[in-house]
Amino acid sequence: MGYCSLKGVLPAICCSIILAGCGGGGDSGGGSSTPPVTTPPVTTPPVTTPPVTTPPVTTPPVTTPPVTTPPVTTPPVTTPPVTAIPDPASYTKLIDMPVGPIAKVQNVLIAADSNGNELNRISNHVSGDIAFRLLAKTQNKGGYVSQLGIAGHNITSRLTTNFEESVIPLSSISQKISGKSYDLSVSPDSWGQRRGEPREVLLITPADGDGYVGMGIWRLAVGQEMSFFGVQVVANSFAFGSETVGQGLNQIRSGDYAGMTAGFPMTKGDSVFFPFSPILAGAIKWTVDVESHKVRASIPGMVAKSMPSFIDTWNDIDSGTSASIASCEATIDIANNTFSCDLTSTSKNDIRGKLSGRFYGPNGEEMGGVLNYYYVSVLGQEERGVTAGFSLKLQ
Repeated sequence: MGYCSLKGVLPAICCSIILAGCGGGGDSGGGSSTPPVTTPPVTTPPVTTPPVTTPPVTTPPVTTPPVTTPPVTTPPVTTPPVTAIPDPASYTKLIDMPVGPIAKVQNVLIAADSNGNELNRISNHVSGDIAFRLLAKTQNKGGYVSQLGIAGHNITSRLTTNFEESVIPLSSISQKISGKSYDLSVSPDSWGQRRGEPREVLLITPADGDGYVGMGIWRLAVGQEMSFFGVQVVANSFAFGSETVGQGLNQIRSGDYAGMTAGFPMTKGDSVFFPFSPILAGAIKWTVDVESHKVRASIPGMVAKSMPSFIDTWNDIDSGTSASIASCEATIDIANNTFSCDLTSTSKNDIRGKLSGRFYGPNGEEMGGVLNYYYVSVLGQEERGVTAGFSLKLQ
């Protein structure tokens, strides 16, 4: 029993040894052997976790647009100009006009040649420098001019070139013309004066010098009657006074201005020394329209007068008694205080000429200036010329 057991075991052991020594070669003893299962080691490849690349969070910069505060444009405070009321004390009435040169005189000249004792050629376009001086005033009421100095230079007429200052004595009379009182200051009978000196000088001013503008006329003769050139007559009209300036020009008002005009005529065929109508005068009424900057003027058919005197009065001159012969609409230049226009005929006669003037007084309540016009014949010749001054006051 023990044998059998050992016998069964030994072959097994032997077989095991043989197998072990054989290294598992082919069949041995015809038996099959199951090779051991060699489980290859499981090589687990290392898990390579790729690095998580978190892209940087780029926070775009918060661009806060600049708050543009529009500039506060404060409109400029426009202070309306203070319209100062002109100080009347800064203006000089004629009664208070100082002795000395008279400044800013408006004037216009005309001339006429003669053939013997008759005028035969009229020239309405004469230039020249005329100077005026107040030389003396009376102490009587009104303080009118008692001596006036007149000098002329560079006069472009045929014979007259210049004359030195002539001293003209004046005497005054007061007359009412078209309802208004005037002082008329006249030179004495001056036909005996030397040739080349002003004669027949006339100043027309408001009564007692109570106003800001005056006007005047004068004429002179040059040459000799019997000479080859004959005699030439030159006539001048002028206006003077205390002109409106500055803020006073803004005080000019629309309305009717009334006054008078006076001047010398030059008529072809008229006598050189004893003219048929030595002076023409008339009452005038013009209209000022400030809004349109216009002066509407008309010239009446004027009355022929002699130099005023206590005998030869001008009281018969009245507005509205004579129809208009010429008119114009003058434009007012406020900045320079001037107005002017070309006269055109309003009658059957062909009348041409020019008018110019200015405003006077603190509020432009007066105006004055000069005009000249002439009649044209059917042949186109200047048959007659007139130079005149004018002065008016707001009504």
